[in-house]
Amino acid sequence: MPLSWLYGAITGVRNFLYNYGILKSVKFDIPVICVGNIAAGGTGKTPFSAYLIEKLYKDYKTALLSRGYKRKSKGFVLADDESTALIIGDEPRLLKRKYPELVVAVDADRVEGITKIRQLKPETEMILLDDGFQHRRVDPGCKILLTDYGRLYSRDHILPYGMLRESRRAYARADMVVVTKCPDNITGKELQDIADELKILPHQSLFFAGWEYAPLYSLFGKHCLTDDDIKNKEIVLMTGIASPAQAVSYLKSVTAGVQLFQFPDHHYFSREDYKQLADSVTQHNEIVKTVVVTEKDAARIESDKWFPDRLKEHIYVLPVKMKVLQNKEDALIKRILDHVRTN
Repeated sequence: MPLSWLYGAITGVRNFLYNYGILKSVKFDIPVICVGNIAAGGTGKTPFSAYLIEKLYKDYKTALLSRGYKRKSKGFVLADDESTALIIGDEPRLLKRKYPELVVAVDADRVEGITKIRQLKPETEMILLDDGFQHRRVDPGCKILLTDYGRLYSRDHILPYGMLRESRRAYARADMVVVTKCPDNITGKELQDIADELKILPHQSLFFAGWEYAPLYSLFGKHCLTDDDIKNKEIVLMTGIASPAQAVSYLKSVTAGVQLFQFPDHHYFSREDYKQLADSVTQHNEIVKTVVVTEKDAARIESDKWFPDRLKEHIYVLPVKMKVLQNKEDALIKRILDHVRTN
């Protein structure tokens, strides 16, 4: 806890300097929508970003700018179809793979990144800033804060005692707060209790969202597996994401058995990892279990030369989509579109 107090003091001073204009933020004359959180990982930023892209990029020429966490490249990179996770990071690669027409760029310096996108892609009408809530050098016109249903910012503490990157009071900077990963059976009373706990401010809008899973699809092929196809199969879920609990729960509800190989978030799998995987799905030299990975894991695996050839026909991807609860999807999109149209 003393270290948490120290870290909180440092981030508090930094925010004070930005709040009072001592450190300057840059505001661009183009709609910039920031999707982020104040917790370290696991709030569902990528599914939420994919949701917004799905809803907006066909009507507005959209660019996604990310830091490209754990990439091996440096500086600004404008992604193309051949850009691997090693070059742009797993989450930007996931979104570029999902939406090939989307402009995707990475740069740790978001001001420089936005500037270069506008130079190289002057037709851009809107920029989606991935995981930029703490990047105070950019002042986005619309700030969306995500918080995990299982670990609300109101119940968390600053690192390293908890998982918050800064004080929970930082939520006040957001224009919209979205509680992600809500269970399907959440009650109206629980939704209201959470709303009361989060103390949403007059200028803010609160939304609740859950996840839904689509049929598994082959990473290296073109076929899919429905729930009926896998109900009698044994599955090995290999994942390097912050919070695989919901994926495990879903797979257990539709399959004969699930074995979890869990690694740290954004983990690049090694030859030894793949060897352990192959051993776990093989019996008497026959592949007897199906390998499942998340879309973020698939973005790292698809170009990995060490992935065993004999497992390629047995590995499937579990796609996830975000859904807005309480019939408020139109209200959420309208708030964003109002900002885009105004600016």
